[in-house]
Amino acid sequence: MRRRAIARTALMLITLAMIAIPTAGKAADRPLVRYSDEWLAKYHSLYDTPLTAAYESRIRYGLAPGSEADPSAPLAPLNIRMSNAGFANNQNEFQIDINPTNHLFAIGASNDSRTSGTGYYRTSDGGKTWFAADMPGIGSSCCDPGIAYADDGTAYFINLDTSPTVVHFMKSIDNGVSWANVSNPGVEDRPNVVVDNGATSPHHGRIFLTFSNFGAFASTNDILSYYSDDGVSWTGPINVSHTGFPSSGSAYAQSSQPRVANDGTVYVGYQIYPNGTKASAKDMIAKSTDGGATFLPATVITAGPNVQGGLELVGDARGYFAVSGSCVTFRHRSFPIIGVDPTNSQNVYATWAGGNLEAAYTCGSLHGFHSDILFAKSTDGGATWSAPLKVNDDASGSDQYYPWMDVAANGKIWIGWHDRRNDPSNFKHVYYIDTSLDGGLTFGADRRIGTFQSLPSSFIGDYAGLAAENNIVLPMWWDSRNSSNGDPYTARIRG
Repeated sequence: MRRRAIARTALMLITLAMIAIPTAGKAADRPLVRYSDEWLAKYHSLYDTPLTAAYESRIRYGLAPGSEADPSAPLAPLNIRMSNAGFANNQNEFQIDINPTNHLFAIGASNDSRTSGTGYYRTSDGGKTWFAADMPGIGSSCCDPGIAYADDGTAYFINLDTSPTVVHFMKSIDNGVSWANVSNPGVEDRPNVVVDNGATSPHHGRIFLTFSNFGAFASTNDILSYYSDDGVSWTGPINVSHTGFPSSGSAYAQSSQPRVANDGTVYVGYQIYPNGTKASAKDMIAKSTDGGATFLPATVITAGPNVQGGLELVGDARGYFAVSGSCVTFRHRSFPIIGVDPTNSQNVYATWAGGNLEAAYTCGSLHGFHSDILFAKSTDGGATWSAPLKVNDDASGSDQYYPWMDVAANGKIWIGWHDRRNDPSNFKHVYYIDTSLDGGLTFGADRRIGTFQSLPSSFIGDYAGLAAENNIVLPMWWDSRNSSNGDPYTARIRG
């Protein structure tokens, strides 16, 4: 028996040596550099490592020819499913954040159609692998998740409930391994959360909650906010938008997204509809210089009849995108996602998916404008804004939507979005990103990150997320390769 084992071992060693060390002689037979493209082309099917998996994803290995309109995804990184077969259940509306004290840890959030209505996804290896679960400890609830890390490594997660009208404010001190429901402040719709991590802020560590009000907590359709220094007791609600739109009318504000500058200035982006129509949409920003106690009058980031890209449904202020020739649609709201220069609190950025610069089109009886990823910046603390700059570098006539922006500590601006340029029918999307190294004056060449063209269903949520640190970027997008209802995917991108 021992002789047979020795013989088998020797045979294995000889075989491996023949693979790893090709015969010297002709140039074609010289040893290949391990994990070079030439080596991978020859040996990827023999090895099961993350490097060979990334290579197979990049070359579309194993996909049937013609399975997509555009089968190529040059240089696309390995796409990683954040959910799993046992957990997948209609997941959408993604946000994600990276632990600023240790970038191996990150937490994502989504709707999940389970008991709490929201799922969380945690990684401890920089996004290579993920654990997914329904948010525990809050019973039957609704939706609209949010996630934010404090700079001490504490994570905060929010979940909207509609009966009662509260947000379940969750806290984790172990990167999402366990959660505690520490408070339940009253909100009505679309809550969002951010932490003041400003190094020079007098309110360092303060937590801000913003939400849309339609009469439950004030007599106007406004963006309201709370702030808390411990997550347990809250001050507010405080009026952010000051629209004066009566709660009994059709005009309203919606979709707030807060950010805090290094000096503690609080900025909140949102969208208003003065006539309650798609054509009246305006992207707005308000700011507070006293730690969220009061907000100054808001200013306009961009306005015009095409701010809201997509098709128009009469009586609905949102835009819609078709997913078939029969004009089945999903909804889209082009609210502004904002960011702030980490070293100059007067430099504020905004991105949105709008039709400002796009061509008109129709689907059946519906009409509207295609949508681009647009960007504007302010150098005076949000008082005035540059003209919209188109970020995506394809020609007009296709749709881009659901952008998210994050600004790394080194000042690099990252924007990711869903993109239909690779589908001639303009129905399927893949995920793209772009970056700016000069504070938003210019953007580079778009980079395709997704390796699968997903066909949206009639609802894929209202947003998708992205988080950036100096050394790593983690997007979080809606993908249908495993489920037609969609679940979250990511990719590990070098920062």
